[in-house]
Amino acid sequence: MAQMKKEPVEHTDPRRFEIAKPADVSPDAGGRTCSSDQFTCHEGQCIPSKYRCDRVKDCVDNSDENNCNYPPCTQKTCANGACYNNSQHCNGLQDCRDGSDEFNCTTQHCPIHQYQCANGYCIPTSFVCDHWDDCGDNSDEQGCVYQSCSGSEFTCTSGRCIPQRWVCDKFNDCGDFSDEKGCDSNSRDCYPGEWGCPSSTACIPVTKVCDGSPDCPGGTDETNSTAQQTCSLDRCSTLSCEFHCHPSPQGGSCYCPDGFTVANDSRSCVDYNDCQIWGICDQMCEDRPGTHHCSCADGYFLQQGHLCKANVSAGLPQLIFTNGGDVEMADIHGRFVRVLVPSQGKGYAVGVAYHSHSNLVFWSDTYTKKVYSADYNGGNIKEILTAAVHNVQNLAVDWINFKLYVLEAMVERIDMCDFDGGNRVTLVAENLETPHGLALDPTVGYMFFTDKGFSSEQMKLERAFMDGSNRLELVKKGLGTPTGITVDIVTQRVYWSDSHFDTVETVTYNGLERKMVLNGATQSPHPFGIAVFENHVFFTDWTKMGVIRANRFNGSSPALLYRTTKQPGHVVVSHPVLQPIVLNPCGRHNGGCQHICVLSHRTDNDGLGFRCKCRHGYDLQSDRRTCFS
Repeated sequence: MAQMKKEPVEHTDPRRFEIAKPADVSPDAGGRTCSSDQFTCHEGQCIPSKYRCDRVKDCVDNSDENNCNYPPCTQKTCANGACYNNSQHCNGLQDCRDGSDEFNCTTQHCPIHQYQCANGYCIPTSFVCDHWDDCGDNSDEQGCVYQSCSGSEFTCTSGRCIPQRWVCDKFNDCGDFSDEKGCDSNSRDCYPGEWGCPSSTACIPVTKVCDGSPDCPGGTDETNSTAQQTCSLDRCSTLSCEFHCHPSPQGGSCYCPDGFTVANDSRSCVDYNDCQIWGICDQMCEDRPGTHHCSCADGYFLQQGHLCKANVSAGLPQLIFTNGGDVEMADIHGRFVRVLVPSQGKGYAVGVAYHSHSNLVFWSDTYTKKVYSADYNGGNIKEILTAAVHNVQNLAVDWINFKLYVLEAMVERIDMCDFDGGNRVTLVAENLETPHGLALDPTVGYMFFTDKGFSSEQMKLERAFMDGSNRLELVKKGLGTPTGITVDIVTQRVYWSDSHFDTVETVTYNGLERKMVLNGATQSPHPFGIAVFENHVFFTDWTKMGVIRANRFNGSSPALLYRTTKQPGHVVVSHPVLQPIVLNPCGRHNGGCQHICVLSHRTDNDGLGFRCKCRHGYDLQSDRRTCFS
């Protein structure tokens, strides 16, 4: 397997040096002592002892950097002031906590668990020799010795191996549809007006059958002299179709008018539940005999019988996205864009979120290692989180309970805090490898997040209650590099982008009815951040270097709305209708919680409940309300 190997390098931890033992290091104010290998911050937070006096604020109160005797550096100095050795400079390993030992290197090195392509790109090592050109120059597939698939695996036409259970599941796992060819026609479910391709799960419009152009895999919808199939109407007289007979390679096939489908007798027409047709209505659908009726949620109005448009009297929708440095605001049609907040020095803005009621925009900066907020005109910029901020890749806002959710990739956790950064608490900190995408639906107390993992076995899309409990894997298979994630709270569907397979997909809140929206090539060559609004999906793309809009049901009419000069980060659509107000269970007397009230899911009360949490250094009493130290 052609894979870059790194020899182990012995190096000195630049954080190890003598410190002056302060007289005030003691158990936290609440009385609980951290473990022997941890340092206790004054406000009660526990951090690794090696983070003490390393010139980086890890404690919220900065107590880990008080009373320190910083030694002078004899060789090299990190940007934050810590010391490291000459041999550690540009060695491909992050020795400085701020990564500055790997800045401005003439030879690029990829992090551990990643492979360096010939063009300099870094990809996960699990993507090397997997029959996919992930590098873009095919260097990850050069010199490979591909292993034969095991007995429990299916061999795709490309040579790729997939689990046998993925065959004929109506999903293109191979990437070339070879796992969906030759499938039992009983597994196919075609819509009215469609024709089922023989030996395949694919369906095509009946008007494309015998039109002279092959549309089914293998061209089975057209005349095939080798298979002794000729497009004709020879069977129509014996079929006695109730509606009409259309030419087919089998000598004719019955079809029915809109709203009806062919019965099991292959000739009669029976009513079909139109609401099963993907995208027939933007939001709500009511089936009626031979037809259907579309309707919209509050704040939207029906247009053209099936489209749901937001009421502009509540305000115009705006795109908010990061362009690799600045935070920008734009209209959703590609007409104008403005810099909302300029880059903070050498900052690299990535995650973005907003709160409509407060007119606040939040964003994370992976260079300055801070989380900021500003109002909608770009003023009143505040540093929300400045300490213990570890590679915040994404943000999400609980607009019901006025909370900010923060996803930190480096330490593999999801935190929550107030809009001013106070009352910070960790919600998810276990069984995460490389978390990235984050989305909330506080109307029902659900949180959704993606995990890129280090291998295909670790990649997943999860749902949890907003207090971090009751985690459930919604999508586990057929993932490459799941990055952005967003939700449609009306239809209760999750949308995500995959930067490996170059796709945009969606499932229900329960992980059902998986649908492909966009599939690679010119549509979504490298999608990253994602948002949905009305009948569109918006996503940032690293190949197109900009923000793209497309139909959120079939990916049609893709349009590059805005270009960026750097790799863009995440994107959201801001409009009041996307953040509807519901009764806040935490709103009255903090839900009865002594410290922190967090929204959660419950089966009654329209799906919305709450849980109490305690500040650092405290534990929850058995009454689930009060806290003790």
